[in-house]
Amino acid sequence: KFVRRYELRGKMDPAAQQQLWDLPNFAPYVTGPVALDLSLVERLNGNKEVAAKISLKETTLNIPELGWKKKPGEVGVAWVSIVSFPDGATNIQNIDIQAPGLRGKATIRLDKGNKFRSAHIKKLVLGRSDFGGVISGSQGGGYDVRLKGKSLDVVPMLAQVDNVDGSTMPQLNLSTNFETVWFDPDVPVHNVSGTLMYDGDFWNQAALIGVVAKNQPFSYELKTVADKQRYTLRAEDAGGILAGLDITDTFRGGKLVLTADRKRAKEQPWKGSLNVSDFAVADAPNLARILTLASLTGIVNRLSGKGIEFTKLEVPFTQLGDKATMSNARAIGAALGLTADGTLDLEKKTVSLRGTIVPAYSIN
Repeated sequence: KFVRRYELRGKMDPAAQQQLWDLPNFAPYVTGPVALDLSLVERLNGNKEVAAKISLKETTLNIPELGWKKKPGEVGVAWVSIVSFPDGATNIQNIDIQAPGLRGKATIRLDKGNKFRSAHIKKLVLGRSDFGGVISGSQGGGYDVRLKGKSLDVVPMLAQVDNVDGSTMPQLNLSTNFETVWFDPDVPVHNVSGTLMYDGDFWNQAALIGVVAKNQPFSYELKTVADKQRYTLRAEDAGGILAGLDITDTFRGGKLVLTADRKRAKEQPWKGSLNVSDFAVADAPNLARILTLASLTGIVNRLSGKGIEFTKLEVPFTQLGDKATMSNARAIGAALGLTADGTLDLEKKTVSLRGTIVPAYSIN
């Protein structure tokens, strides 16, 4: 039934791995020795079939795009079957890998010369991510990726993109449909769907919709034209979005539009404006203290009741990394006006503002 068959058991160092697999970009995903039980059969029709159990205890596994790493000494095991055809094409079937915090099942197809053709991720559970999808080579280089599932944690991916020393992520044309996505370590976003394009250095295009908290929809759009980028975030309920993102729960209602521009360079700041129209502010203890010091007790009473109404909020800002500077920010309402300048540290969650309070704004 076959020309020949080999049964092998042993340990392979990185040089031997490269000879056997001859796969591009094998590192930095797999480094160090692997122990394996391997069966290789050469069929009468010319097909070569490999079935292997691979012990990864001494191996370092690394998926930097998803922020996961297995150190030597931690238990890990993988099963795989490979069929190599006479024309040079290869199917890597029944990939099943288990390691601390990782469980994955997939198949991969390679063309002649081991050129990547496609991959089908049946299941990948990694940290907070739980999804499947299809990856195929793109005609323009990079990969077309379609992912969907219960959850995706993109925080490590965003950190890779922000790394000024360079990202390991390839070019991607990505379409997504997830029940839950983490863009922030602590705040989930739900029912996220859309498309994104990454050129190896920057996210150039994006069009996403989703829901924050229980029922607060939003849309996000990113466009790149020549050397300039612009993003726009829109929400019909500013108070619901800001509360759902765990920013503040003092807003009531309002329509939110956030826009920003920058030159297409990682060390260039975003310059933009946050605009909210027709909203109220209520239960804001810091603002209440300031108004009390100014002896505006009548306005304080409104603040602790139905809230102080504003027709618009305009916050021009410049942001680079976790530091943002506000200039000529103002909130306008019939009962109260506010102006402010200052800085925000988004990592430390601190703010330093100076400004002016204008009571009876319409009269003044």
